[in-house]
Amino acid sequence: MFKIKTLNNISQNGLKRLPPERYQIVDALDDADAVLVRSADMHAIDIPASVLAIARDTHEALRQRLREALHADIILTSGGVSVGDYDFVKAVLQELGLAMKFWKVAMRPGQPLAFGTIGSTPVFGLPGNPVSAMVSFEQFVRPAIRKMSGCTALYRRTVRAVARDRVASRPGRIFFVRCVVSEENGVYYATTTGEQGSGILMSMARATGLMIVPDTPGGVAPGDTVHVQILDPDFGFSDAAPYCGPAGETA
Repeated sequence: MFKIKTLNNISQNGLKRLPPERYQIVDALDDADAVLVRSADMHAIDIPASVLAIARDTHEALRQRLREALHADIILTSGGVSVGDYDFVKAVLQELGLAMKFWKVAMRPGQPLAFGTIGSTPVFGLPGNPVSAMVSFEQFVRPAIRKMSGCTALYRRTVRAVARDRVASRPGRIFFVRCVVSEENGVYYATTTGEQGSGILMSMARATGLMIVPDTPGGVAPGDTVHVQILDPDFGFSDAAPYCGPAGETA
């Protein structure tokens, strides 16, 4: 049985591959993240989920919870991986044998993302802010789960769209902007969902896509062509509109 242990504290290479029929979540950090994990392989399996108790922000509580997850095939945590006074998850994981592969990613939201392995088990330390956790999940965890499930299509479909809003960029970080995607006469359009703070869950709830704003000066102006990852599985694609592969190449 493929087990995902997830804990709420406030690359595909080398991942173990398991057949889809053995895929199950045994714990989920909250309802939103349970939905995210299920969506990673929604076409193959109906995955049951239960809730693992939230760990207190102490070394002892975190160590106890994380030890419960060590038998799983993949471990996800939420929160506690940044640089706050009570962000102990990374340190406790290392005490339990984590070999850290990377910490912090040049993206927003979702910069304080940690990834490593305990033995052969992948461990993802997602940020604590809900939108940051969701965007990080989409970019890193979802493809990993699908890879481990034996899927060949790992990434969200990406389309070229016309931006309707101005979006500022930040040098050194790729910006994943929550947006609503529409189609008119064979052309896709992307409209932001409003304020883009990493704690504004409504901005993600309303989104049907993630607009990818490069880390180059100038940002995006209305009328610019952008790449958008489609989040809505029921989105109706137009054969007349262009779409791209995961890295932006035309498919």
